Amino acid sequence: KELSEKYEGNEEIALAYAKGLFNLSNKQDEEGAKGSVSRLKELSEKYEGNEEIALAYAKGLFNLSNKQDEEGAKGSVSRLKELSEKYEGNEEIALAYAKGLFNLSNKQDEEGAKESVNRLKELSEKYEGNEEIALVYAIGLFNLSHKQDEEGAKESIRRLKELSEKYKKVK
Repeated sequence: KELSEKYEGNEEIALAYAKGLFNLSNKQDEEGAKGSVSRLKELSEKYEGNEEIALAYAKGLFNLSNKQDEEGAKGSVSRLKELSEKYEGNEEIALAYAKGLFNLSNKQDEEGAKESVNRLKELSEKYEGNEEIALVYAIGLFNLSHKQDEEGAKESIRRLKELSEKYKKVK
């Protein structure tokens, strides 16, 4: 942080600071992670257009969503969606958004989880060929099937089968 302030405007130092904040957010409790993510947001805004700093911010939001209750995670996922739209085409930011949606779906009831998994489906289709996003979608479908009645679970399993056929070569 001190170096970032001393050499203000140096994006390489700012990026190192952002990566450090992301790592720290993984080790902190929810309150500490909120502070780190807040600083990541400030860096992302200050160095707007720097996708690596934006990615560190996205990963920090993902870490935070892990620690939050459903309402808090909804807010983090909303910020991830905004970042994903702002940096459309950046598959790493999209993957952080997908992982945040997955975290959120685990905290939600069936209806909420269904909505989050549908958003995962949209991301998977938008970034067709991205096996990591497809995998997050698949795990989301699997988890959703546990919350559903038999008919709902059959639909989730059908969608899983479609994914598995689409990504036959993935082990």
